[in-house]
Amino acid sequence: MKGVNMKKLILIVSLSCFSVFSLNASTVAVFECKLLDGKKLDDVKEMNQKWLDAVNEMAGSKITSQVLQPVVSSDMDGFMFIDTYPDAAVWGKVRNEISNGAIQAIDDEFADISKCDSISLYDSELQE
Repeated sequence: MKGVNMKKLILIVSLSCFSVFSLNASTVAVFECKLLDGKKLDDVKEMNQKWLDAVNEMAGSKITSQVLQPVVSSDMDGFMFIDTYPDAAVWGKVRNEISNGAIQAIDDEFADISKCDSISLYDSELQE
């Protein structure tokens, strides 16, 4: 139970910090993942940058991505991605392109590094 609460706290803090740089409304995808044996978070960060460059080119919109690593957690091998899209339509366009194999090579490389078991999609609105 503590791990779940810590993940929620990290997510809330991250979204709060990140939203300072966002527009007033956005769509946020949160992935909960684990590193595969022998892999490092630096491998994930490198692949995430390749993924981010590819989806930004594909979407024609500014998408951002954060890799969250645990500081204190019951699962120190876990990590999270928070991907922020301008809106749900852009997220849908990107997911459709990915489903059609647009960045299959990058997805395959990610599969060799990590496994994501959970994804949640949120509408986010900055409160000022």
